[in-house]
Amino acid sequence: MPYQKQFDRFFCRYKKNLGGMNLLILILTKELINLCGLVKQTLNQIEKLKIEYFILPEYSKQGYASRAAKKCRNFTKEESLVQSIIPIIHIDSITSQKVALLYCMQLNRTVTYYTFLEPHYVT
Repeated sequence: MPYQKQFDRFFCRYKKNLGGMNLLILILTKELINLCGLVKQTLNQIEKLKIEYFILPEYSKQGYASRAAKKCRNFTKEESLVQSIIPIIHIDSITSQKVALLYCMQLNRTVTYYTFLEPHYVT
């Protein structure tokens, strides 16, 4: 199974109460677009709730990432889960940065995350 390692990480997160991912599926065709969800993340010794999404290349730039991010953001507000959420976005991913700005996230700082320089947006 090509995604087995990824799914193993997700199930490990569930067991440790660190958040989870949801399948993104096209309603009309039942095709898998990929995943999105809310995951606990520690940055600079502070635990945050992170929006995480992955969109398969053939579905990118069609608005699916924006809708997934909006749904996750709204869920945290509706359920009063946290005061702020973060996406961790690769510094070169202009499309993902635009998604963050579209949903009222502001660039707060840039951090090093897994050896990549990442802009850190917050709501």
